[in-house]
Amino acid sequence: MKKIYLFLSFLVIGFAAKAATISDYPGSPYGEAFIFVEDGVEFAVYPDGQFDFYYNPQRNGFNINLSTPNVNFSYNSGYNYDPYVQYDDFGAVIQIENVPIYYDYYGRIVQAGRITLDYHPFGGLARVGHLFLHYDHHNHYTHYTGYINVYNRNYIYRPWHRYYTRPMAHFTIVYNEPYRAYYYPHRMKYSSYKKYYKKHYKKDFRRSYYRPGERVTSYYRGEVTNSPRKIRVVRNDRNDRQRSYSDSRSPQRDVYRNRQSRSVQNDRGSMTRTENARQQRNTREQRAVASEANRRTQQVRNNEAAARQRGNAREQRAVTSEANRRTQQVRSNEAPARQRGNAREQRTVTSEANNRTQQVRRTEAPARQRAERPARQERRAVVKESRQERTSAKRAERTQKQPEVQNSENTGRRSSRSARGGN
Repeated sequence: MKKIYLFLSFLVIGFAAKAATISDYPGSPYGEAFIFVEDGVEFAVYPDGQFDFYYNPQRNGFNINLSTPNVNFSYNSGYNYDPYVQYDDFGAVIQIENVPIYYDYYGRIVQAGRITLDYHPFGGLARVGHLFLHYDHHNHYTHYTGYINVYNRNYIYRPWHRYYTRPMAHFTIVYNEPYRAYYYPHRMKYSSYKKYYKKHYKKDFRRSYYRPGERVTSYYRGEVTNSPRKIRVVRNDRNDRQRSYSDSRSPQRDVYRNRQSRSVQNDRGSMTRTENARQQRNTREQRAVASEANRRTQQVRNNEAAARQRGNAREQRAVTSEANRRTQQVRSNEAPARQRGNAREQRTVTSEANNRTQQVRRTEAPARQRAERPARQERRAVVKESRQERTSAKRAERTQKQPEVQNSENTGRRSSRSARGGN
Protein backbone atom coordinates (compact mmCIF):
# COMPACT_ATOMS: atom_id res chain seq x y z
CA MET A 1 0.00 0.00 0.00
CA LYS A 2 2.86 2.37 0.83
CA LYS A 3 4.44 1.64 -2.55
CA ILE A 4 1.21 2.61 -4.28
CA TYR A 5 1.03 5.89 -2.35
CA LEU A 6 4.70 6.56 -3.12
CA PHE A 7 4.13 5.85 -6.80
CA LEU A 8 1.11 8.14 -6.91
CA SER A 9 3.00 10.95 -5.16
CA PHE A 10 5.87 10.70 -7.67
CA LEU A 11 3.31 10.65 -10.47
CA VAL A 12 1.62 13.83 -9.22
CA ILE A 13 4.99 15.56 -8.78
CA GLY A 14 5.95 14.61 -12.33
CA PHE A 15 2.66 15.96 -13.67
CA ALA A 16 3.17 19.23 -11.81
CA ALA A 17 6.73 19.58 -13.13
CA LYS A 18 5.52 18.87 -16.65
CA ALA A 19 2.80 21.49 -16.33
CA ALA A 20 5.29 24.05 -15.02
CA THR A 21 7.69 23.51 -17.92
CA ILE A 22 5.04 24.03 -20.59
CA SER A 23 3.27 26.87 -18.83
CA ASP A 24 2.28 29.81 -20.99
CA TYR A 25 1.64 31.81 -17.82
CA PRO A 26 4.73 31.72 -15.57
CA GLY A 27 3.82 32.01 -11.93
CA SER A 28 0.24 30.95 -12.61
CA PRO A 29 -1.05 27.62 -11.24
CA TYR A 30 -3.17 27.08 -14.35
CA GLY A 31 -0.19 26.18 -16.50
CA GLU A 32 -0.80 25.91 -20.23
CA ALA A 33 -4.59 26.47 -20.22
CA PHE A 34 -7.22 27.99 -17.96
CA ILE A 35 -9.46 25.18 -16.72
CA PHE A 36 -12.95 25.67 -15.29
CA VAL A 37 -16.25 23.81 -15.03
CA GLU A 38 -19.49 25.18 -16.45
CA ASP A 39 -22.74 23.23 -16.17
CA GLY A 40 -21.01 19.87 -15.80
CA VAL A 41 -18.53 20.43 -18.67
CA GLU A 42 -14.86 20.97 -17.87
CA PHE A 43 -13.21 23.40 -20.31
CA ALA A 44 -9.51 23.99 -20.92
CA VAL A 45 -9.07 27.29 -22.79
CA TYR A 46 -5.71 28.09 -24.40
CA PRO A 47 -4.22 31.58 -24.91
CA ASP A 48 -5.05 31.73 -28.62
CA GLY A 49 -8.78 31.06 -28.09
CA GLN A 50 -8.80 27.33 -28.82
CA PHE A 51 -10.13 24.92 -26.20
CA ASP A 52 -10.58 21.31 -25.20
CA PHE A 53 -13.26 19.85 -22.94
CA TYR A 54 -14.35 16.80 -21.01
CA TYR A 55 -17.96 15.91 -20.31
CA ASN A 56 -19.38 13.17 -18.09
CA PRO A 57 -23.04 12.68 -18.96
CA GLN A 58 -23.61 10.52 -15.87
CA ARG A 59 -23.24 13.60 -13.65
CA ASN A 60 -21.42 11.60 -10.98
CA GLY A 61 -18.40 13.81 -10.71
CA PHE A 62 -15.13 13.56 -12.64
CA ASN A 63 -13.63 10.11 -12.33
CA ILE A 64 -11.17 9.16 -15.06
CA ASN A 65 -9.07 6.03 -15.26
CA LEU A 66 -5.53 6.96 -16.33
CA SER A 67 -4.08 3.44 -16.24
CA THR A 68 -4.44 2.90 -19.98
CA PRO A 69 -1.45 3.97 -22.11
CA ASN A 70 -3.46 5.97 -24.68
CA VAL A 71 -5.87 8.28 -22.87
CA ASN A 72 -8.58 9.77 -25.08
CA PHE A 73 -11.06 11.14 -22.60
CA SER A 74 -11.21 14.70 -23.96
CA TYR A 75 -12.67 15.96 -27.20
CA ASN A 76 -9.36 16.86 -28.90
CA SER A 77 -7.74 13.61 -27.81
CA GLY A 78 -10.30 11.69 -29.87
CA TYR A 79 -13.20 10.79 -27.60
CA ASN A 80 -16.52 10.62 -29.46
CA TYR A 81 -18.98 13.15 -27.99
CA ASP A 82 -21.26 13.23 -31.03
CA PRO A 83 -24.43 12.24 -29.10
CA TYR A 84 -24.03 15.38 -26.98
CA VAL A 85 -22.28 17.85 -29.31
CA GLN A 86 -23.78 20.08 -32.00
CA TYR A 87 -21.62 21.41 -34.84
CA ASP A 88 -21.89 24.26 -37.33
CA ASP A 89 -20.84 24.33 -40.99
CA PHE A 90 -17.18 24.97 -40.08
CA GLY A 91 -16.97 22.03 -37.66
CA ALA A 92 -17.00 24.25 -34.56
CA VAL A 93 -18.66 22.91 -31.42
CA ILE A 94 -21.60 25.25 -30.81
CA GLN A 95 -23.35 23.34 -27.99
CA ILE A 96 -22.50 20.56 -25.54
CA GLU A 97 -25.78 19.09 -24.33
CA ASN A 98 -27.41 22.31 -22.97
CA VAL A 99 -24.23 24.44 -22.73
CA PRO A 100 -24.00 26.84 -25.70
CA ILE A 101 -20.61 27.96 -26.96
CA TYR A 102 -20.08 31.24 -28.81
CA TYR A 103 -17.19 32.42 -30.95
CA ASP A 104 -15.94 35.78 -32.14
CA TYR A 105 -15.44 36.69 -35.77
CA TYR A 106 -12.06 34.89 -35.87
CA GLY A 107 -13.21 31.59 -34.33
CA ARG A 108 -11.96 32.22 -30.77
CA ILE A 109 -14.21 31.11 -27.94
CA VAL A 110 -15.80 34.12 -26.19
CA GLN A 111 -18.51 32.44 -24.13
CA ALA A 112 -19.05 28.98 -22.63
CA GLY A 113 -22.41 28.81 -20.92
CA ARG A 114 -22.41 31.83 -18.68
CA ILE A 115 -18.65 32.40 -18.53
CA THR A 116 -17.40 35.05 -20.95
CA LEU A 117 -13.86 35.56 -22.24
CA ASP A 118 -12.08 38.58 -23.69
CA TYR A 119 -8.82 39.07 -25.60
CA HIS A 120 -6.35 41.92 -25.67
CA PRO A 121 -5.48 43.70 -28.96
CA PHE A 122 -2.52 41.37 -29.60
CA GLY A 123 -4.77 38.28 -29.59
CA GLY A 124 -4.05 36.71 -26.20
CA LEU A 125 -6.49 36.07 -23.38
CA ALA A 126 -7.30 39.11 -21.26
CA ARG A 127 -10.18 37.84 -19.12
CA VAL A 128 -11.82 34.54 -18.19
CA GLY A 129 -15.00 35.22 -16.27
CA HIS A 130 -13.91 37.52 -13.44
CA LEU A 131 -10.26 36.49 -13.69
CA PHE A 132 -8.20 39.24 -15.32
CA LEU A 133 -4.79 38.64 -16.91
CA HIS A 134 -2.18 41.39 -16.80
CA TYR A 135 0.69 41.98 -19.26
CA ASP A 136 3.68 44.31 -19.36
CA HIS A 137 4.48 46.78 -22.15
CA HIS A 138 6.30 43.98 -24.03
CA ASN A 139 3.07 41.95 -24.08
CA HIS A 140 4.47 39.42 -21.61
CA TYR A 141 2.19 37.90 -19.02
CA THR A 142 2.95 39.10 -15.48
CA HIS A 143 0.10 38.01 -13.18
CA TYR A 144 -3.63 37.61 -12.83
CA THR A 145 -6.21 38.96 -10.40
CA GLY A 146 -9.69 37.82 -9.41
CA TYR A 147 -11.32 34.46 -9.98
CA ILE A 148 -13.39 32.91 -12.75
CA ASN A 149 -16.69 32.62 -10.84
CA VAL A 150 -17.99 31.51 -7.44
CA TYR A 151 -17.71 27.84 -8.44
CA ASN A 152 -14.19 28.22 -9.84
CA ARG A 153 -12.45 30.42 -7.29
CA ASN A 154 -9.14 28.54 -7.24
CA TYR A 155 -7.42 26.13 -9.49
CA ILE A 156 -7.14 22.57 -8.17
CA TYR A 157 -4.82 20.32 -10.09
CA ARG A 158 -6.17 17.01 -11.40
CA PRO A 159 -4.02 14.31 -13.02
CA TRP A 160 -6.01 14.27 -16.25
CA HIS A 161 -5.38 17.95 -16.87
CA ARG A 162 -2.09 17.09 -18.51
CA TYR A 163 -3.95 15.26 -21.27
CA TYR A 164 -5.85 18.28 -22.46
CA THR A 165 -4.47 19.34 -25.81
CA ARG A 166 -4.99 21.80 -28.63
CA PRO A 167 -6.86 20.60 -31.74
CA MET A 168 -4.84 19.28 -34.63
CA ALA A 169 -3.98 21.72 -37.40
CA HIS A 170 -6.61 20.46 -39.84
CA PHE A 171 -9.31 20.73 -37.16
CA THR A 172 -8.54 24.19 -35.81
CA ILE A 173 -11.16 26.89 -36.39
CA VAL A 174 -9.13 29.93 -35.27
CA TYR A 175 -8.25 31.97 -38.34
CA ASN A 176 -6.57 35.31 -39.05
CA GLU A 177 -9.57 36.72 -40.94
CA PRO A 178 -13.09 37.44 -39.59
CA TYR A 179 -14.74 34.61 -41.52
CA ARG A 180 -17.56 34.22 -38.95
CA ALA A 181 -18.67 37.86 -38.81
CA TYR A 182 -21.81 37.31 -40.90
CA TYR A 183 -22.38 33.63 -40.09
CA TYR A 184 -25.11 32.66 -37.63
CA PRO A 185 -25.20 28.95 -36.62
CA HIS A 186 -28.43 27.12 -35.79
CA ARG A 187 -28.80 25.54 -32.35
CA MET A 188 -31.56 23.33 -31.05
CA LYS A 189 -32.62 22.14 -27.64
CA TYR A 190 -30.89 19.01 -26.47
CA SER A 191 -34.17 17.10 -26.24
CA SER A 192 -34.79 17.82 -29.94
CA TYR A 193 -31.18 17.10 -30.81
CA LYS A 194 -31.33 13.61 -29.27
CA LYS A 195 -34.22 12.68 -31.56
CA TYR A 196 -32.41 14.16 -34.54
CA TYR A 197 -29.22 12.27 -33.70
CA LYS A 198 -30.97 8.92 -33.25
CA LYS A 199 -32.59 9.38 -36.65
CA HIS A 200 -29.53 10.51 -38.63
CA TYR A 201 -26.37 9.31 -36.88
CA LYS A 202 -26.08 6.14 -39.03
CA LYS A 203 -26.21 8.16 -42.28
CA ASP A 204 -22.81 9.83 -42.22
CA PHE A 205 -23.86 12.12 -39.39
CA ARG A 206 -20.58 14.07 -39.32
CA ARG A 207 -20.56 15.46 -42.83
CA SER A 208 -17.52 17.23 -44.21
CA TYR A 209 -17.10 20.81 -42.97
CA TYR A 210 -15.77 23.95 -44.56
CA ARG A 211 -12.35 25.15 -43.53
CA PRO A 212 -11.87 28.77 -42.35
CA GLY A 213 -11.18 30.97 -45.35
CA GLU A 214 -12.59 28.38 -47.77
CA ARG A 215 -15.21 29.45 -50.30
CA VAL A 216 -18.67 28.43 -49.09
CA THR A 217 -21.28 27.36 -51.63
CA SER A 218 -24.20 26.64 -49.28
CA TYR A 219 -24.85 26.38 -45.54
CA TYR A 220 -26.62 23.45 -43.89
CA ARG A 221 -26.29 24.24 -40.18
CA GLY A 222 -26.47 28.03 -40.21
CA GLU A 223 -27.20 31.08 -42.29
CA VAL A 224 -25.61 34.32 -43.47
CA THR A 225 -26.84 37.59 -41.99
CA ASN A 226 -26.88 41.03 -43.60
CA SER A 227 -25.09 42.68 -40.69
CA PRO A 228 -22.35 41.45 -38.34
CA ARG A 229 -23.84 39.26 -35.67
CA LYS A 230 -23.59 39.79 -31.93
CA ILE A 231 -20.57 38.07 -30.50
CA ARG A 232 -22.12 37.07 -27.18
CA VAL A 233 -25.62 35.95 -26.26
CA VAL A 234 -26.62 35.95 -22.59
CA ARG A 235 -29.28 33.48 -21.65
CA ASN A 236 -32.03 35.29 -19.77
CA ASP A 237 -34.54 32.47 -19.42
CA ARG A 238 -35.35 31.96 -15.74
CA ASN A 239 -35.91 28.21 -16.01
CA ASP A 240 -32.64 27.86 -17.90
CA ARG A 241 -30.79 29.73 -15.14
CA GLN A 242 -32.35 27.59 -12.44
CA ARG A 243 -31.52 24.42 -14.37
CA SER A 244 -27.98 25.59 -14.94
CA TYR A 245 -27.49 26.34 -11.24
CA SER A 246 -28.93 23.05 -10.08
CA ASP A 247 -27.00 21.01 -12.66
CA SER A 248 -23.67 22.72 -12.22
CA ARG A 249 -23.47 22.91 -8.44
CA SER A 250 -23.26 19.22 -7.67
CA PRO A 251 -20.39 18.19 -9.99
CA GLN A 252 -18.45 21.31 -9.31
CA ARG A 253 -18.87 20.80 -5.62
CA ASP A 254 -17.60 17.24 -6.01
CA VAL A 255 -14.65 18.23 -8.18
CA TYR A 256 -13.44 21.43 -6.63
CA ARG A 257 -14.78 20.98 -3.08
CA ASN A 258 -15.93 24.51 -2.63
CA ARG A 259 -16.71 25.71 0.80
CA GLN A 260 -20.10 24.35 1.83
CA SER A 261 -20.61 27.08 4.38
CA ARG A 262 -21.55 29.52 1.60
CA SER A 263 -25.34 29.56 1.28
CA VAL A 264 -27.22 29.00 -1.94
CA GLN A 265 -28.99 32.33 -1.58
CA ASN A 266 -25.71 34.24 -1.49
CA ASP A 267 -24.52 32.32 -4.53
CA ARG A 268 -27.73 33.11 -6.39
CA GLY A 269 -27.50 36.75 -5.37
CA SER A 270 -23.90 36.90 -6.53
CA MET A 271 -24.79 35.23 -9.81
CA THR A 272 -27.73 37.61 -10.27
CA ARG A 273 -25.45 40.58 -9.75
CA THR A 274 -22.96 39.03 -12.12
CA GLU A 275 -25.72 38.49 -14.66
CA ASN A 276 -26.90 42.09 -14.30
CA ALA A 277 -23.35 43.38 -14.66
CA ARG A 278 -22.89 41.22 -17.77
CA GLN A 279 -26.13 42.51 -19.25
CA GLN A 280 -25.04 46.08 -18.58
CA ARG A 281 -21.67 45.38 -20.15
CA ASN A 282 -23.33 43.84 -23.20
CA THR A 283 -25.63 46.85 -23.43
CA ARG A 284 -22.63 49.17 -23.28
CA GLU A 285 -20.86 47.11 -25.93
CA GLN A 286 -23.94 47.23 -28.17
CA ARG A 287 -24.21 50.97 -27.66
CA ALA A 288 -20.51 51.35 -28.39
CA VAL A 289 -20.90 49.29 -31.59
CA ALA A 290 -23.96 51.32 -32.62
CA SER A 291 -22.16 54.56 -31.77
CA GLU A 292 -19.14 53.47 -33.77
CA ALA A 293 -21.37 52.51 -36.71
CA ASN A 294 -23.15 55.87 -36.52
CA ARG A 295 -19.82 57.66 -36.27
CA ARG A 296 -18.47 55.87 -39.32
CA THR A 297 -21.70 56.53 -41.23
CA GLN A 298 -21.54 60.21 -40.29
CA GLN A 299 -17.87 60.30 -41.25
CA VAL A 300 -18.67 58.74 -44.63
CA ARG A 301 -21.46 61.27 -45.13
CA ASN A 302 -19.17 64.13 -44.14
CA ASN A 303 -16.50 62.88 -46.52
CA GLU A 304 -19.06 62.60 -49.31
CA ALA A 305 -20.40 66.09 -48.55
CA ALA A 306 -16.86 67.48 -48.49
CA ALA A 307 -16.12 65.70 -51.76
CA ARG A 308 -19.28 67.12 -53.29
CA GLN A 309 -18.37 70.58 -52.02
CA ARG A 310 -14.87 70.23 -53.45
CA GLY A 311 -16.34 69.05 -56.74
CA ASN A 312 -18.82 71.91 -56.79
CA ALA A 313 -16.06 74.37 -55.88
CA ARG A 314 -13.88 73.02 -58.69
CA GLU A 315 -16.79 73.25 -61.12
CA GLN A 316 -17.58 76.77 -59.91
CA ARG A 317 -13.94 77.77 -60.26
CA ALA A 318 -13.85 76.22 -63.72
CA VAL A 319 -17.03 78.07 -64.76
CA THR A 320 -15.73 81.32 -63.26
CA SER A 321 -12.35 80.84 -64.91
CA GLU A 322 -14.02 80.15 -68.26
CA ALA A 323 -16.24 83.23 -67.87
CA ASN A 324 -13.23 85.35 -66.91
CA ARG A 325 -11.27 83.97 -69.84
CA ARG A 326 -14.08 84.76 -72.25
CA THR A 327 -14.57 88.22 -70.74
CA GLN A 328 -10.83 88.86 -71.00
CA GLN A 329 -10.85 87.61 -74.56
CA VAL A 330 -13.77 89.89 -75.43
CA ARG A 331 -12.00 92.78 -73.76
CA SER A 332 -8.79 91.94 -75.58
CA ASN A 333 -10.67 91.89 -78.86
CA GLU A 334 -12.49 95.12 -78.04
CA ALA A 335 -9.34 96.99 -76.95
CA PRO A 336 -7.60 96.98 -80.37
CA ALA A 337 -10.87 97.90 -82.07
CA ARG A 338 -11.39 100.70 -79.59
CA GLN A 339 -7.80 101.81 -80.06
CA ARG A 340 -8.17 101.72 -83.83
CA GLY A 341 -11.43 103.67 -83.55
CA ASN A 342 -9.81 106.19 -81.24
CA ALA A 343 -6.85 106.52 -83.59
CA ARG A 344 -9.15 107.08 -86.53
CA GLU A 345 -11.14 109.61 -84.56
CA GLN A 346 -7.91 111.31 -83.45
CA ARG A 347 -6.58 111.42 -86.97
CA THR A 348 -9.92 112.80 -88.21
CA VAL A 349 -9.94 115.48 -85.51
CA THR A 350 -6.29 116.33 -86.23
CA SER A 351 -6.93 116.45 -89.97
CA GLU A 352 -9.93 118.68 -89.48
CA ALA A 353 -7.92 120.99 -87.21
CA ASN A 354 -5.07 121.11 -89.71
CA ASN A 355 -7.49 121.84 -92.52
CA ARG A 356 -9.11 124.59 -90.54
CA THR A 357 -5.71 126.02 -89.60
CA GLN A 358 -4.56 125.87 -93.20
CA GLN A 359 -7.77 127.47 -94.36
CA VAL A 360 -7.44 130.22 -91.78
CA ARG A 361 -3.84 130.80 -92.83
CA ARG A 362 -4.82 130.90 -96.45
CA THR A 363 -7.57 133.37 -95.65
CA GLU A 364 -5.31 135.56 -93.49
CA ALA A 365 -2.29 135.56 -95.83
CA PRO A 366 -3.61 137.95 -98.52
CA ALA A 367 -4.84 140.40 -95.91
CA ARG A 368 -1.50 140.23 -94.10
CA GLN A 369 0.35 140.66 -97.34
CA ARG A 370 -1.79 143.67 -98.26
CA ALA A 371 -1.25 145.13 -94.79
CA GLU A 372 2.51 144.50 -94.91
CA ARG A 373 3.13 145.73 -98.54
CA PRO A 374 3.45 149.54 -97.76
CA ALA A 375 5.79 148.76 -94.91
CA ARG A 376 7.99 146.63 -97.15
CA GLN A 377 8.04 149.32 -99.84
CA GLU A 378 8.99 151.87 -97.23
CA ARG A 379 11.75 149.63 -95.91
CA ARG A 380 12.98 149.05 -99.44
CA ALA A 381 13.05 152.85 -100.09
CA VAL A 382 14.97 153.41 -96.87
CA VAL A 383 17.39 150.63 -97.79
CA LYS A 384 17.79 152.05 -101.29
CA GLU A 385 18.48 155.54 -99.94
CA SER A 386 21.01 154.21 -97.46
CA ARG A 387 22.72 152.27 -100.26
CA GLN A 388 22.87 155.40 -102.42
CA GLU A 389 24.29 157.45 -99.55
CA ARG A 390 26.99 154.83 -98.93
CA THR A 391 27.80 154.73 -102.61
CA SER A 392 28.17 158.51 -102.89
CA ALA A 393 30.29 158.60 -99.74
CA LYS A 394 32.60 155.97 -101.17
CA ARG A 395 32.94 157.91 -104.40
CA ALA A 396 33.82 161.13 -102.51
CA GLU A 397 36.51 159.32 -100.58
CA ARG A 398 38.06 157.92 -103.72
CA THR A 399 38.04 161.37 -105.32
CA GLN A 400 39.93 162.84 -102.36
CA LYS A 401 42.54 160.06 -102.33
CA GLN A 402 43.57 160.31 -106.00
CA PRO A 403 45.49 163.79 -105.82
CA GLU A 404 47.43 162.62 -102.72
CA VAL A 405 48.54 159.53 -104.58
CA GLN A 406 49.69 161.48 -107.56
CA ASN A 407 51.69 163.89 -105.31
CA SER A 408 53.39 161.04 -103.57
CA GLU A 409 54.23 159.37 -106.85
CA ASN A 410 55.75 162.67 -108.24
CA THR A 411 57.84 163.15 -105.11
CA GLY A 412 59.13 159.62 -105.40
CA ARG A 413 60.11 160.09 -109.00
CA ARG A 414 62.11 163.32 -108.18
CA SER A 415 64.01 161.72 -105.40
CA SER A 416 65.03 158.83 -107.58
CA ARG A 417 66.28 161.17 -110.32
CA SER A 418 68.36 163.18 -107.96
CA ALA A 419 69.91 160.05 -106.61
CA ARG A 420 70.93 158.88 -110.08
CA GLY A 421 72.33 162.25 -110.95
CA GLY A 422 74.64 162.35 -107.97
CA ASN A 423 76.19 159.08 -108.83
